[in-house]
Amino acid sequence: MAEKIPSWFSGAVKRLVTPEIRAIVKGEISVVDKRIEVIDIKLGGKIEAMDIKLDGLVLQVSGLDKKIEAVDTKVDALKMEIASAAKIAVLEAKVKDLEARLASRP
Repeated sequence: MAEKIPSWFSGAVKRLVTPEIRAIVKGEISVVDKRIEVIDIKLGGKIEAMDIKLDGLVLQVSGLDKKIEAVDTKVDALKMEIASAAKIAVLEAKVKDLEARLASRP
């Protein structure tokens, strides 16, 4: 059978052991805090480097967008030239047809 522990004994143990346990826990917490701080500093540096790279990529994409817009403008101009050339070809064919008709008239 289990014997009951006297209350004075458990109170004495709590008074003696609790401060030691608290000191151990505080020490462990400070070690963990220092590790977290080191990790945070390392991650902060890496995040800054990634931000710089990302800013560079954004500038590159912006530059590429401008080049694409310039190419689109040139393509539109070429399409207009092709359409004009097609109209000119049709008109030239009509002129030749009219010239042929006029030449064949007596």
